[in-house]
Amino acid sequence: MIKFNSVDCGNDKVFISNLNIEIKENEFMSIESPIPLSNLFIDVLTGKEKSKTGSVCINMLEENVHSVIYDFIGVIYDTDYFYDRLRVREYLDIFRMMHGATCGLDNHLKQFGLLDVKNDFIHKLSNDYKRKLSLARECLKKIQLLVIVEPIRNLDFIATKEIIQLLNHIHVTGISVISFSSSYKEALMIRPTVYQLSDNGIQLIKDDSKYSMNEDFDTIRIPRISIKVNDKLVLLNPYEIDYIESYDGQCLIYVKNNKFSSNEPLTKIEEKLMNYGFFRSHRSYLVNLQKIVEIISWSKDSYSVVLSDKQKTTVPLAKGRVQELKKVLL
Repeated sequence: MIKFNSVDCGNDKVFISNLNIEIKENEFMSIESPIPLSNLFIDVLTGKEKSKTGSVCINMLEENVHSVIYDFIGVIYDTDYFYDRLRVREYLDIFRMMHGATCGLDNHLKQFGLLDVKNDFIHKLSNDYKRKLSLARECLKKIQLLVIVEPIRNLDFIATKEIIQLLNHIHVTGISVISFSSSYKEALMIRPTVYQLSDNGIQLIKDDSKYSMNEDFDTIRIPRISIKVNDKLVLLNPYEIDYIESYDGQCLIYVKNNKFSSNEPLTKIEEKLMNYGFFRSHRSYLVNLQKIVEIISWSKDSYSVVLSDKQKTTVPLAKGRVQELKKVLL
């Protein structure tokens, strides 16, 4: 369907050399790649960026290849944009009419897990619902290939499972899928066969095609940890915890938009979260590594980490922990 032949592309900041890849009909590729390289790949594919050498063939044709590219390729970047003031149903109905889709809108909403939020304004949706909305929009077009960047980044366990299932459903309908993830772990969750895109082209780095990560989702139990809150035991999903703060003899546990207060010491809670990717950023703070998007320096001796929530919450990072955190993240 699409073939890159010895393509060199990019600029002084981002460059890919000797890119050779063939995307066949009904293909599903999971690629580990930094976001800038993923976006460059898409720009070359869609004609926004011209290759310096080599060629891109679509259905064996090189001439005027990009004049028809948008007719059958759907693209979802890591940051997607919507008409935020519209409701979900209104937004999808625009694309349904624009592309002449004949499916019933309610059935389409149900298929992508959006029926319960069809009357909600888009700007009020959580990240997982926005990801579903992006997929639902692109599948209203008559596409043969879907390219998506960071499909499961910053999603909890349940949302991750739902998005992966939707990608597999899209693939089963006959649409080829290319998924880009900056995390190797996430790329492997999406497909057992993983490729790596670097400035030296693309190569296969993992092939466990006889083993399906998605099969495991049916047998994995959603993890829970118990926290004492007043006189009750509260069960929390550790992957949904943003961070924990020890303050005035209490531990404040921040979970999405909720806050729980516990009398348990921070060291005891840290033991419970040992296997769930938490980091002691400060003597009074425990932070979920998956929620960290940035390390910032306020001064020579003052650091914080920025989390991925809407408020861009900052959590103190002790100077002596900076290098250790960088090693863990990088």
